[in-house]
Amino acid sequence: MQPARVLIVDDHALFRQGVHDALEREEGLSVVGEAEDGHEALSKAMVLRPDIILLDINMPSYGGEDAVWALKRALPETKVIMLTVHDDDEHLLEAIRGGADGFLTKKLRVEGLVRSLRGVMRGEAALSRAKMPTILKEYTRLARMEANDVAKPLTPREWDVLVEIERGATNREIADTLVVSEYTVKAHVTSILRKLHLSSRYEAAAYARRVRFRDGMDVTARS
Repeated sequence: MQPARVLIVDDHALFRQGVHDALEREEGLSVVGEAEDGHEALSKAMVLRPDIILLDINMPSYGGEDAVWALKRALPETKVIMLTVHDDDEHLLEAIRGGADGFLTKKLRVEGLVRSLRGVMRGEAALSRAKMPTILKEYTRLARMEANDVAKPLTPREWDVLVEIERGATNREIADTLVVSEYTVKAHVTSILRKLHLSSRYEAAAYARRVRFRDGMDVTARS
């Protein structure tokens, strides 16, 4: 069996090198490349076609929370595992909604990382047992919402955000364009997905393209 091909994405060269060296010593794993931000990750992933991408959530230029959406859309068969120094539920849920196949903290020892990577290649989720209740609770909440909630019209600001999503803008770019915080943009994106009963921002972009805005709005939804 061919070794699993791994792409490491992190803005710290020393961290990338450490993970690279550690994985190269493990049977069944092969590091095929490194990238320092989401843009470079997407570019290299399209060429290298890795089996696994280790993706840092917090990078100053096009971070993992935005990049995971693009990577999973372009390479749905590639396993994307998010890496973070923070073990918090907000980042966890955002990563899972984006299509991530796992969520690990950088506190993990090498043997734990290797075990998780091998598990992912067997179809398992790279996620600690402690986080499973959080995931199950979120999926239950979304299922109830879809079953009970009716479609609601978007606000004018949510339509502004949806237009930017359709253009392919990241949360940071949307925040700059609309002169709001990234936190506000994330809140709008979450609301848009909930109201339209969609599971990702790429489904939202497809929805926007289908609707075909008239003068920057969906006249049937906003009338």
